[in-house]
Amino acid sequence: MDNDRFSLGLVSKLDRRSIHYVLHKLEDIGPIPPAVLSEAVEAKKKYRTMVKVADIEKRIIDKYGIKATQVLMNSYIIMNKDDFIEIRE
Repeated sequence: MDNDRFSLGLVSKLDRRSIHYVLHKLEDIGPIPPAVLSEAVEAKKKYRTMVKVADIEKRIIDKYGIKATQVLMNSYIIMNKDDFIEIRE
């Protein structure tokens, strides 16, 4: 992909640092339980955010594709929701 800005639909509103952290965690995410994947796919993506990515993050998005990356990110957020502080509006 030659674009370095991507629009992501997330289940929680996270700051940019948290979004980049989750993207980097996708490199070695390992197996995801089917129940979590189902929840990530079915959950309403209430928060749409634009994120500018570095080369390494672009490679991660290229590896999985943008839609799969969103599902994996939302799965990670759901599995680790206690570790993130959701931004209040």
